Formats: sequence, C-alpha cells, structure tokens
Amino acid sequence: MSKSKILFIPVSGPEGVGEYMRSLILADAVSASLPNISISFVLSRQAPYAGECSYPVFLTDESPTKCSSQVATILHDCRPDVVVFDCSGRAAQYKIAQSLGAKVIFISQHKKKRKRAFALNRIGNIDAHCITQFKFVDGDISWLERFKLLLAKKPAPHFIGPVFSEPSATLPFATASSYVVFSAGGGGHQINGVRATDVFIRAANRWCEASGEECHVLLGPNYQGDALANTGVYLHKQLKNADLMALIKGARVAVLGGGDMLSQAVALKVPSVAIAVAKDQPARVKAIAQEGLTLKAELSEESIIRSLKCETVKPAYAVPAGRERFMAVLQELLSR
Repeated sequence: MSKSKILFIPVSGPEGVGEYMRSLILADAVSASLPNISISFVLSRQAPYAGECSYPVFLTDESPTKCSSQVATILHDCRPDVVVFDCSGRAAQYKIAQSLGAKVIFISQHKKKRKRAFALNRIGNIDAHCITQFKFVDGDISWLERFKLLLAKKPAPHFIGPVFSEPSATLPFATASSYVVFSAGGGGHQINGVRATDVFIRAANRWCEASGEECHVLLGPNYQGDALANTGVYLHKQLKNADLMALIKGARVAVLGGGDMLSQAVALKVPSVAIAVAKDQPARVKAIAQEGLTLKAELSEESIIRSLKCETVKPAYAVPAGRERFMAVLQELLSR
C-alpha cells in the first residue's frame, strides 16, 4: 500500500519565517502521529532556510504564490493527497490541486488573508480553512461569509489557535534563574531601513548592563547582520521550536515582535512586551494589548527599556491547542 502524500506550501522568502515554521511544526506532528504519510515542502529558493528543511523540498524562483506555473508542475509531478497552503497560493493553484484529487487546507493568520478564503473563485476549492488568529483580534466570520459557505456547501472555518511544539523538558544550554527573551521574529524585518533584530539586540545589551539580568536573543534564520553581544547576553541563530518554547516558557518576560511568537507566549502564559515589526502586525498587537495579554511598545531601545521596567502580569486566556486541532481536521479529510 502506497503512502499518502502531504505537500506543505507556506509563504516563504527572504523576510518572514512564521508560516514556514508553523508548517514545519505541523509536519512534525503529522510525521509523529501518522508514520504512513509522505511529507514534502514547496519553498522559495530565496528563503535562507530552504536548504535546512528536514523534509524533501521543491524549489520555486520566488514565493510559491507568485510561481503558479512552477507550483502546477510540482502538483502534477507529486500528486499529493492533501495540500496545505499556509497563507499562500492562488485560486488557480487550489483548483489544480483539487482536479488532481487532493484535499486543500488553507491556513490564515489575520483578516486580510482570511478574506481570501471567501473569494468566490477560491471558496469552492478549499476543503478546510484553519484560522490561527485569536478570535477576539479579527472577530468571527461575517454573515456574508457564512452565506458564501452555505452556497458553496462548505464547512465553517476552524479557529485552531496558535501552533507550537510541546516545550522541551530541558534546554540544551544553561540559563539563569531569571532571564529575558528577545525575538523580533524571523530576523529579516526592517522598518525605515533599520533591522528590527538589531534594535532588539541593542536593547538587550542595555537592559543586561543596567539590571544584571541575563538576556537571550533569537536572531532568526533570515538575520543577515553582524550581531554584537555584551557579557550576559546570549545570541541564538535558531532553535528547535520545542527548545524555543521551553526558553520562552521559563522567561520572566519575553520581548517579541507581533507575529506567531506573541500568540505562543500568550498560550504559554508568559508576560510579554510586543512590538509591531511588520505591516500586518500593528492591529494584532493593539488588540492583544487591549485584552491585557501583552504590553505594547515601539521599535526603539528606549521604549523597550521603559516597558521592561513596568510591572508584568501573566496572561490569563484559554488558548486552543493548535497542533491538535489541525491534526483532527487533517485526519477527518484523510478519512473521506
């Protein structure tokens, strides 16, 4: 009996890494739970992490969304049973996947991406829509979106929540009893020509020097700068997600960009300072801060230092288990 095939197609490129990391976490969960599944990825050759993926990779010249002809060729050659488009893809790509017999899962993380799933030329070619954003950030789906689902005879989307690995029981390195984690995300984000990660590094150096508290900075796979750390500040290019979650879970506070890691910190009930470092993040950071689940700051050393001096509160919010909910959706599709 041949193995079922799953093809993950996340947004990928020289900047963000969140979609790829989420897909990688989900792929690992699938591999652990369903060993009879063959897993592959489609990634942009421009992504610095494309050569580091632990699964077979098909390369496209740019982000897969912009390379429909290449994706079409891959779909025809691979003949997957399930295709997971993580914030990626075009209507034509979904249609080709379904025409070849594949089930299509679309993952969205904010309202703009979410709306794409309800476009009339897409909705009929999506078998399951998984939303990782907290429902309070963008709200529930609208009456019009429900009507479109009814017409297309499609199920309501699944609000699966943030996706992350179970934190490791132990870290591969020692930490102080009290420490701060800094991470701007994948490491490629820039605002007005300034690398967000460089600002985080300088803030960590200043905070450690002033307070004596140990700091751990996640550079991210897309970081291309020359990072300099003071004594007591530790730089990590990249960690396994389980180790990263353990590092965040043990932190006194985490200084984070407004991407997936912020939602993960909320789920782990870790106090955080959140800074929007990408164009899709300001509304999310504002909404999460308004719920009292994070402290909002600006992308400057001074703003970060001021925020770290404030009293922090552990977020109390019931977060769904994203990995487990995705696995339930996948297994239901595979059983059809």
